[in-house]
Amino acid sequence: MTFALREFCEVYSLKTIVGYCRELGLKLRLDALALPVNSDFDYCSLRKAFSDTPEVNVIEVFDEAYLSRIRPYGFTTDKSHEFDGYMRTQFSSQEIVSCKLHKRPQVIRGRSRIVAGNVKVKSPVEGFQSEIFRRFSLLPHEVIVVPRHPLSTEEMSNVVIPPPIRFINTIGELESLYASADLTVMGRILSADGLRPDDDHNPVEATISSNTLCGVIKEVLRPYEWLYESSGLIHQYSTLDAMYEGINRWIQDSDLLKRLSAKDKWVRSNRKRYLGRIIEALVSWSGERS
Repeated sequence: MTFALREFCEVYSLKTIVGYCRELGLKLRLDALALPVNSDFDYCSLRKAFSDTPEVNVIEVFDEAYLSRIRPYGFTTDKSHEFDGYMRTQFSSQEIVSCKLHKRPQVIRGRSRIVAGNVKVKSPVEGFQSEIFRRFSLLPHEVIVVPRHPLSTEEMSNVVIPPPIRFINTIGELESLYASADLTVMGRILSADGLRPDDDHNPVEATISSNTLCGVIKEVLRPYEWLYESSGLIHQYSTLDAMYEGINRWIQDSDLLKRLSAKDKWVRSNRKRYLGRIIEALVSWSGERS
């Protein structure tokens, strides 16, 4: 069976499905087609992304006749695509994201770590964002900033990040960095034009091992409602000053382990609710084909 992938978040969706199949002892052979709607795959190829997933075969060259013949599965996100009409079924990326159990490492460090991920960094850094980084540099914690997309060598020559902030200019490492953090910031709010009123980053990943700070969410997607409204792990702010006060409040949280345990239970319930339905559909289709 075949999946068409349009954004990099869908790579994680397909990997989550594959991982769940492994747990259930199901052996499904999948093809992945690249149908990008933005620049995600310019920074990390599908072949590299699935190099550790032998169940997935990547197909990068195909035509509309091929799509018409195979009618691939796909995922719904906030983007549409001219080829969406060829899809057999589209599963919700948000539902699948809410099903992923992340590894939570034991980390021993001399001081606390803050990771601000998915930050849209301009080259050169200007205005409001310069002030954000200046204030980050004054914090008594290790601060790591990860851009939304890696900057080119030319762009990096114009980017000045004040020490001791670590600027990690790469893709694919945010999950492990978030997992190692004592506090995270969903960095889309840290724009050059001011504190954004909302955010579209992955809140499940941002809360692997810690509380996370973000902008005020105008409309919470249904699969994430419990996480935003009841988990106590996500804290929304409308001003930069309030966000920095939040750093002081949530870098130490005596109830953190209890909150993370409740989140794990929530994820497991999502796996039965969402992934179970997807696996049933895939197995049913596979049976029809055989």
